[in-house]
Amino acid sequence: PVVAGSEFVTFKEGGETNVTDDFGNKSIYPEWSWDNVRKWVAIRRDVQFDRDQIAALAAQDIVMIEKTTGWKTYGSVEVGTLETAKAIKRVNPHVTVLFYLNSMVHYGGYLANENFKNEWSMRNPRRGGDYYKWRGKYLSYDHTNLEFREWWIQRALDMVAHDEIDGVFIDGIVKADARYLPTKRHNVAYRATADELRSRLPARKLLIGNGLRAHTSSSDSYMSHLEYLDGSYLEGWADQRRLAPTLALMSAALKKGRIIMLSAGPDGLDTAQYNRIRNLDTRYDFVGKPEYINFQLAYFLLVNEPHAYFSYHVGVDANPMRNNVWDNTRFEELTRKLGKPMGDFLKEGDEYSREFEYLKVRVNLQTREAVLTAKEEKVQEESTAAAITVIPTPPVPTTVAPIPDVVSHFLVACGASNQACKGKTDVANVDELHEVKCCSDTSKRRWKKSSTCVSALGRNVWGASKRGRRCFGVRNHASAEAVCAGAGARLCTAEELLEDCGAATGCGYDDDMIWSSTAGIFEKVQEESTVAITVAPTPPVPITVTPTPPVPTTVAPTPPVPTTVAPIPDVVSHFLVACGASNQACKGKTDVANVDELHEVKCCSDTSKRRWKKSSTCVSALGRNVWGASKRGRRCFGVRNHASAEIVCAAVGARLCTEEELLVDCAAATGCGYDDDMIWSSTATKAPGGIFD
Repeated sequence: PVVAGSEFVTFKEGGETNVTDDFGNKSIYPEWSWDNVRKWVAIRRDVQFDRDQIAALAAQDIVMIEKTTGWKTYGSVEVGTLETAKAIKRVNPHVTVLFYLNSMVHYGGYLANENFKNEWSMRNPRRGGDYYKWRGKYLSYDHTNLEFREWWIQRALDMVAHDEIDGVFIDGIVKADARYLPTKRHNVAYRATADELRSRLPARKLLIGNGLRAHTSSSDSYMSHLEYLDGSYLEGWADQRRLAPTLALMSAALKKGRIIMLSAGPDGLDTAQYNRIRNLDTRYDFVGKPEYINFQLAYFLLVNEPHAYFSYHVGVDANPMRNNVWDNTRFEELTRKLGKPMGDFLKEGDEYSREFEYLKVRVNLQTREAVLTAKEEKVQEESTAAAITVIPTPPVPTTVAPIPDVVSHFLVACGASNQACKGKTDVANVDELHEVKCCSDTSKRRWKKSSTCVSALGRNVWGASKRGRRCFGVRNHASAEAVCAGAGARLCTAEELLEDCGAATGCGYDDDMIWSSTAGIFEKVQEESTVAITVAPTPPVPITVTPTPPVPTTVAPTPPVPTTVAPIPDVVSHFLVACGASNQACKGKTDVANVDELHEVKCCSDTSKRRWKKSSTCVSALGRNVWGASKRGRRCFGVRNHASAEIVCAAVGARLCTEEELLVDCAAATGCGYDDDMIWSSTATKAPGGIFD
């Protein structure tokens, strides 16, 4: 047997680096232990994540929030990323959340793109000076442009200024370092950008990158990027030629105290059979088979050390229509006990092995066969074989007074049968945000009656996605019901949506998942309890644990409440909403609104902005300049709660208008049809009961 690392050469001759093991602030690294395989995930969804998805993300150690996230719901990737991070941290504040920033590819959906100049893009002199584009459609950044560098760096700094964002993930580093780029010495220019970002990054923020590649033209396998990175993501390693070099590369990086995030997918997946599977649970079972997961996991475990993380997935898009597999916690192999290693890996011929306290690993890199054998857990000296009855929470009463059913979930359905989502439905929590179409059993002016719908249902149904020129928007279920009722209609049933009763009615909603009136899951909610009762109570069942890890003799589920509490600042729960314009029926009207209510959003700025409006009425009334807007580009700021309204305005470098500014038309006539609505203001007020609560 040969001890790990003795046979591998990590770098080619001349590939020395200045990577040191005393770099960075290890105290800000994600929490790590030998309990089980530590997990990370790269994820994106162009609308708001649902509650189940947030819960799954909160169970990972690291979440890298990819491009496109949330732009349809929140108007930009930056706001979508931040809102997703906040939701994750509310469930588990210990998750490390990273903001995605590509070093070379100019992706859309980012608010910062409003200030991007095409002149910063790389040009290709071999093609008459045309823009150099990735995959023929995405502009390429040029790091030799100093103005561009500042724009790119500031994007990262703006995001890490939020407590919920723990660091930045730089993608495309290998592209930036490529020798084939038309811009000479571009790798040197990129490195200068990266070094400056590192120097300006706050001390308690991480910088991770897609930087390491084994068996490439790089003399050091790009190891020199760890001179400014806290760690690296690894992909494209599963090719037979790269297996052994990548093991050495990961081991070297870990020994230098860097974070390693290995991305893996099912080995030799039968994609045809996988694609025929439509049920997501069945897909998890399928890719969780030993022939798919064992090799990838065993390979990782050969060099598993502190700060190593593993991701097993098929796809990164969390859109339910795609049925992608990405939740690492659903695989037994990744959640069972691991324990500390008994040493480094050993090699005998083509076979490698490594032993942990609770797991034996054997893998053949040549045949790609792997065996993971769970070992019996150690029996604690002071434990007994007696059954232990665990009652973690007070018993649920066996008799509960009748409680009316509360529908907490409804079906969402594809907006039209000529779209990729054809025939698709899903279950959505009432608090999620989805597009809205309405149905009516009576004829309405400008509403559409679909012959497909009439033929399928045998009755007339009229559908619409907007009232006049105003789209019904993206709303929670209660708001969706209200907007349809306000139009003298109702939400369509799931059946009506699937039969095109609301199809081709404008607003671009046909390829979205639309709210229906069809109930999904019911919960019985006890008035004096926060616990939802979904099943009939059963007697306590003794749980026999043989053997078991040490059980504390004293359990304190909650810390004692101090008798003296430091003063807590007031939390403002209500703000004023005000009429959007003085030429509307609501002229001069204001009202008190709870921060959780949904209202239209207009933003104000004290400095001039392109395409924003300065009202002479506003200037005359206030004696100062204020610019107003209802949209960014062509996208309306939308209907939001107060926190989201503040965020969307901040994201465009502005703020919510004050009540006074709204009433003197500082944001009037700025589009989106919001002038006759009650608009969120930044003016705090008392709750209807007379106090700030």
